[in-house]
This record gives sequence, C-alpha cells and structure tokens, in this order.
Amino acid sequence: MIRKISFACATLLFISGATIAQNNKTTPVKADFKKTANNLEYLFLKDQPGNKFIQDGSIVKMHIRTKIADSAMFDSYKMNNNEPIEQPLTKQFLGAFMEGFALLTAGDSAILRLPIDTAFKGSPMPPFAKSGDKVSYEVKIVSVKSKAEADAEKEKASKVQNGIDDKLLKEYIKTKKLITEKTASGIYYVIDKKGNGKHATAADKVKVHYKGYKLDGSTFDSSYDRGQPIEFPLSGVIKGWTEGIPLFEEGGKGTLLIPSSLAYGQNAPAGSTIKANEVLLFDVELIKINPEPEVIEAPVVATPEVESANSPDPSTQDQLIQDFIKKNNLKAQKTASGLYYVIDKKGNGKHATAANQVKVHYKGTLLDGTKFDSSYDRNEPITFPLSGVIKGWTEGIPLFEEGGKGKLIIPSALGYGPNGAGGVIKPNEILVFDVELLQIIK
Repeated sequence: MIRKISFACATLLFISGATIAQNNKTTPVKADFKKTANNLEYLFLKDQPGNKFIQDGSIVKMHIRTKIADSAMFDSYKMNNNEPIEQPLTKQFLGAFMEGFALLTAGDSAILRLPIDTAFKGSPMPPFAKSGDKVSYEVKIVSVKSKAEADAEKEKASKVQNGIDDKLLKEYIKTKKLITEKTASGIYYVIDKKGNGKHATAADKVKVHYKGYKLDGSTFDSSYDRGQPIEFPLSGVIKGWTEGIPLFEEGGKGTLLIPSSLAYGQNAPAGSTIKANEVLLFDVELIKINPEPEVIEAPVVATPEVESANSPDPSTQDQLIQDFIKKNNLKAQKTASGLYYVIDKKGNGKHATAANQVKVHYKGTLLDGTKFDSSYDRNEPITFPLSGVIKGWTEGIPLFEEGGKGKLIIPSALGYGPNGAGGVIKPNEILVFDVELLQIIK
C-alpha cells in the first residue's frame, strides 16, 4: 500500500508575484508591495480581521502556489484536488519567509517574496535560476491552530468519523450478506479460506496478493491486475493491514473491511481515487510469511503527509546522507530542502518545471544498496506529471537537463516520510535514485 503531499518550505516550493489564486486560476493584480526591515516583500490580496497570527509551530491549513521568477514550481490546487493542505509551519523550514507568514491570520490572502540569493542563502540555487530572481509564495490562509487545538479537533472528528464508518460497514455487510467478525479497533473481516495455521505478527514481512476497492465496488489498486504479489514489512503499511493481515493464516485468504481511521484518514493519497475519510475494502491472499528477499516494484507516487512526531531529526538524516556521499566518493550538491543531487551527464540545457510531464528511466535503492524499484529492469521508462510524485522528484527532476542523467539522494521528509510505501520502503527511509531524464513532454 502506498501512502500519501505535504508542503514544507524547506523544499522551497516556489510561486510568483503579481497574481491571485481564485478557484484554481490566476488573475493579475496591481502589485503594491510593502517591505519588512529584513527585505521580505509582501502584498495583501485580502486582509481579514483577526488577531490569531501564525506563529512558529502553528498548524496552518492553506492553499499555496510557488514560483521562481516565471517558473511555476508548486500548486496545491492542482496537487491536492483543489483542497487546502494542512501543515505545521516552523522557522526551521520557512527560514526568512516565516516573517511574512507571521503577518497572516485565517482568511488572509497574500503574496510573499524574497530575492533568490536570500531564500537560498547557504545553499546552491537550482540550475535554471539566476541571481536577482524572486522566490514568491502566493498563499490563502484557511485556518490557524495551535498544536493542542489541532490535536483536540482531530480526536473529536475521529470519534464522529468512526461512528459514520461503522454504520457504513454494517450496511455493506448486511447488503452483501457477509458473515464477518470484528476486532476491537473496528476492522471487520471474513475468512474465506484457512491456511496452515501460521499467523504473522507486526514484526514480520509478508508476501500478499490483494485487490483494494471501495463500498461502491470500484477498484483503486490490485496486485492481481499487475500479475505480481507484493512483499512488505507489516510495520510499514496502513494500520488496517498491520492489524488485519495477521488475522489470516499463511496460505489463507479473505476480506478486510477497514474504517478510514485505520486506512488513510483525512490524508488521502495524492493522485489516487481514494477520498478523505473513506472506508476501504481488501480481498487478501496471504501467500507467505517472511519470504526470501526479492526485488519489488514500488511506484514513485506522491505521498502527502503532515509532519508527525515520528519524523526523524533532519540533521541525523543529513549526516547519514553525507556519510553515504563520502563512502561512494560522490560529487554532490545540496538544495535548501536537504535534497542532494549529482549531475553525471548534462543534457540539452532544457529543464522541466513542476507543471511538466516527463519521461524518465530510473533505479531506486536504499542507502544500503537494496534495490526496491527499477524501470530499467522492466525495460520501460515511465511518464508522469511532476506535480504528482514525491516531493524529492518534484524538486529533483528539474535539476537535470533533458537528456541528462545523475543521482538524487532524498531525505525521508521529501520521500514517503513516516509512512513508508508499498511495504518495501520503511518509515523514514532515505531513498537514492539513479535518474535519466529522457524527455520533457509538455
């Protein structure tokens, strides 16, 4: 199961000056910017009354577009299906831009911008940028909460949602005339076939065939359709699988009916048909517990996730990456977000932006060299929109020229974060990609 987009300013997801976002469109406005003592420029597009200003650590729900000069780099409207994203905002990640966010309250819309030399101070600029360019954020603040307020609100909403989910599951079970059992957490399950009596635990790795679908019967994922079961550690998938798979015996099969709180909750995977707070059903076949290692495909899809308390210390991850670079004698550069990259071959001088579709060959490995995915092994490059993949790719692919190749070393905050992916990438795993940018399509 692949987990989920989060906005973290550390990625310097960029937006431009004189436009305002309205229903996923941009409209020119007359730019009359004011300037702070630290040379941050700001323009209020809408200034709502309020005294609850954004502070370091505030949980903020917002829409945001970013640009460097005229190059669009990020658009939450497009990446999050026109829904706002919610993110802790800290000075550590926002840097000099935090001064601008601190001017805003719920309901405000504004453009914040800094000279690129200030925004990237101490870090190399993207190859398509030049000194004198402006890095700009266009933001629309929906709500501002303290962490305590956000946690209390989520707990209350979770209780309400659990009741809604249970009612939906009971109605589905009655309509389908299923004979189910229920766990204390709210999972319903059906055992269609017993196995050899052996059960997995959360510490085990398993090999599974599955079909994931919704209450309306529509399929959103299937290993059967791909013709290949998946292997993953049970500690690295959604809670409904960590708890649910051990209900089956090795060699057995059945169905899991999972409430949203044990699936993706409010954080639906980007690019998926799964909606926020959606109940999920899985037909599952537990083929093997602790199978022999083999290479498994783990699609590079976006994984929007708000930072959690389980997120690793960025400095610790950075040291691990530096050790990897030193050990492998790499000539790597670092972006402001913590992404490292190596240019092995230049191309034709043309760079993609987050608005482009690209065609890429790649190999993905862990720091220990374990390969988890490779388009080369399939002898087929992949084509995808840069707005629909993990943040490390959205930021990293534009660092290469069309026809060029190199390496991306991606900290977990720009990869799959605390959730891991596909069962093969563990939570908070650093990822290494050998990348060849074959074509910028549009």
